[in-house]
Amino acid sequence: MAVGTVATLHGGRLVLARLAYVVVLLLAIATFLHAVPHWVDGTLLKPPRASGDRPPATLVGIDIAAALAVPLASAAVAAVILRYRSRDWFGLLASAEAVLFGCAIAGPWSSVSLADSWSLPTRAAIKLALIAIVAVLYTFPNGRFVPSWTRWLLVVFAAWTVAGVVLTAVDPVVARGVWQLVLLAFLFSGLGAQAYRLNSVSSPTERRQTKWIFYGLTLIVAAYALWSFVEFGTHNQVFATLADILVQLASIVSALLFGIAMIRFRLYDIDLVVNRTILYGSATVLLVIAFAGLSAVSKRIIEAATGHSSDIMTIPLIVAAAVAFGPLQRRIRPVVDRLLPPRALLTLFFTDICDSTARAVTMGDERWREALTTYRATVRRGLRRFKGSEMDTAGDGFFAVFDRPGNGLHSAQWLRDRLRELRLDSRFGLHLGECELRGEKVSGVAVIVAARVMATAGPNEIVVSQIVHESLGNPDGAFRDLGERALKGLPGTWRLYGSSPGQVPDERS
Repeated sequence: MAVGTVATLHGGRLVLARLAYVVVLLLAIATFLHAVPHWVDGTLLKPPRASGDRPPATLVGIDIAAALAVPLASAAVAAVILRYRSRDWFGLLASAEAVLFGCAIAGPWSSVSLADSWSLPTRAAIKLALIAIVAVLYTFPNGRFVPSWTRWLLVVFAAWTVAGVVLTAVDPVVARGVWQLVLLAFLFSGLGAQAYRLNSVSSPTERRQTKWIFYGLTLIVAAYALWSFVEFGTHNQVFATLADILVQLASIVSALLFGIAMIRFRLYDIDLVVNRTILYGSATVLLVIAFAGLSAVSKRIIEAATGHSSDIMTIPLIVAAAVAFGPLQRRIRPVVDRLLPPRALLTLFFTDICDSTARAVTMGDERWREALTTYRATVRRGLRRFKGSEMDTAGDGFFAVFDRPGNGLHSAQWLRDRLRELRLDSRFGLHLGECELRGEKVSGVAVIVAARVMATAGPNEIVVSQIVHESLGNPDGAFRDLGERALKGLPGTWRLYGSSPGQVPDERS
């Protein structure tokens, strides 16, 4: 069995991999907990650079809380990855990397001095964190080194980090500068490897996984760049503390995005997230600008009329802005959707009643209306049961979408049995493809393909396209090959598969 394209471990290899995982985990946790008290004391007692430059105690407390929240969030992500990927080496590496990343980015590790008895294990944990981050950049998302020679770059980087732990008798200023340059070079080589993989060898699902990672990295880089500018450009500790809080929050979001990419949870949503961020962000900015302008104008008018300044118009302007948000968002949405239509990799589900016209004539209007009511209620119950979303209904036909092919197929299986008991023989079609999401509508060629796939099915038959079949596998002969079929209005032929009444196969992780 495989997890995606990563072979699972068995026997002694699995035991050794999990043992190494536990050792790294204990090292990270122990050294981090040791460093926290020293770091908190140093942060609270940090002297100001200039008079009046010390940030408020409340702000410092928020900064400390945000920093300590990073390893907690990363540990939660690591636990989720471990839950789903505990039997393959890359899942174990990614889970360990999440923990190490959270400990490294938070700050406490850096507070341990060389004179501290925990200095060596702490520095070893820091180096392991860096090695894990670079290793993930070279191997994400399927555990393979792409290009293959990056494995040797990782060996060189690991040797360099080990040397940095062992050799301490070096000019600290020079050593730090050289180390930072080398680290940046290896991190950029990892990003280059991801860019090469994205453009050359990644599957559609892997591309979406990489998108989540790149958005997370972009957040961290942007937040860190802002912090660097404030810290070294302005020398203002209040602003530096605020910027540090942003870095910690960006790190939490980045860890969450990494977890989503690893377990392939609703990968398609990244385009939707970007689209909606632009939509709501632009609407908010326009309202803020309008509010500021109208507020300034109203104050001037009141001052000119009464000779006194007043904020009396602020409350109605706030209410007006809140009321206007919805209509403004609806006006902006078509523009944003046109400029940046979000795309989704969805399982498309179609079903209808076989020979519905003849059945309606035979049953008569009243009985047919009652049958349709029962049919629609049953279908909607089946969609909800397996986390499907109803997109459209026309007569006795339903169009729905699912996040995963397995959920769509299980829904079809469940509905086939229930509708057959109601003597409402139905047919089902499933296809997996990229679609455009415009508002609440799903469109694209893949939707047409799914409808045509359903049209080839007979009574109580579930027909799936080849891509769905490949995604689900075919254990115990659950599918039979229907051969190449021409689909109305679509070029070429399409290989289709029919699901027999037996057990529905589980979707691969």
